[in-house]
Amino acid sequence: MLAIGPPGRGALLSRAGTMPAARRAASLTIAIDTMMRGTDFLQGRAAALERRGASSVARHAMVLANALRELDCFLLVLLDELAAQARLPEDDMRAVRRRRSAAGKLSACPALFGGRDNDERLLRNLAAQKRSLLALFRGRRPAVGERPVEPILPTVDLSGISAFYADLAARIIGNASGELQAQRAA
Repeated sequence: MLAIGPPGRGALLSRAGTMPAARRAASLTIAIDTMMRGTDFLQGRAAALERRGASSVARHAMVLANALRELDCFLLVLLDELAAQARLPEDDMRAVRRRRSAAGKLSACPALFGGRDNDERLLRNLAAQKRSLLALFRGRRPAVGERPVEPILPTVDLSGISAFYADLAARIIGNASGELQAQRAA
């Protein structure tokens, strides 16, 4: 894990080189803490969030989609902060910033983030699942031919998904930490 300063105030998304090192380190600390607390929270609340209860299918779909969106947002902030901390060349930094999905950011800088082969595929599948949950919430029901089909709520394992995000974040932080130490030694 990176030995970085205590959390402080500052812009979470910063350009490498425009923020003092202490503030970049504080922003990275906040991003790491937010990612880990978010995954812990959703793992702890997974059973309650997955239970439909009396809510409508559409309302429940929205709750699940929001949980997936939050995990993805936490990961996006973490990836941006790690890229800023690494002081990537401007072309690489631009490529990371241009990507709007976690899978895209992972593919933009594989040496820094060091994800596994199937991480991007899993993140893309989770994004598709989130889109389908949001479509269900908004009332867009899939139709076969002309005949409407009753909405079916996809199975979402929030506990497993949260564990995946926590593991992915820990691996990315560990890999980036090694990359940053190698840069400083050079």
